[in-house]
Amino acid sequence: MNEVKRYLTTLDTLLRQEIDLYQQLLCCQREEKRFLIERALPAFTKNLQIKEGIAWKIAKLEKERKQVVEHLAALWHLPPEELTLNHLSARIEEPYATQFLHYRSVLQTLMHDLQTVDRENEILLREALIFLEAALAFFERVSPHHSIYHQSGKFVLQPHGRVISGRV
Repeated sequence: MNEVKRYLTTLDTLLRQEIDLYQQLLCCQREEKRFLIERALPAFTKNLQIKEGIAWKIAKLEKERKQVVEHLAALWHLPPEELTLNHLSARIEEPYATQFLHYRSVLQTLMHDLQTVDRENEILLREALIFLEAALAFFERVSPHHSIYHQSGKFVLQPHGRVISGRV
């Protein structure tokens, strides 16, 4: 039973760390939304790098957590897929039972909030893409299509139905 308690303590630590990282990720997602609205590309890019680092840490913790759950499942002769936080809380004593249920609730709320902010950011990114496509299309129509580069080094534009012809 001492082995179970050691794994539960490890799982408790991993879950607290995961929650902390997901909270950081949520803050980054909210910052991303602000950077999209303000069109702050350098800050947006820096934020993406931070999110990448957080995602890497979450993946690492997730792998460790799965290993701990697999060990616990083996001790109880259960398939690891059945050992959810809810099911685990029913099998263990306090204070872990209540704490794991709390972690489950916090993680569910964080996942919901992350999905909500992610959808909002997706809408903002789609709007930015539509704006960029329209701007590119405008400049495509305005730019000269028939330009000639002579051996003399001069670049001669051939007027060809442009919006801006250079003539008065």
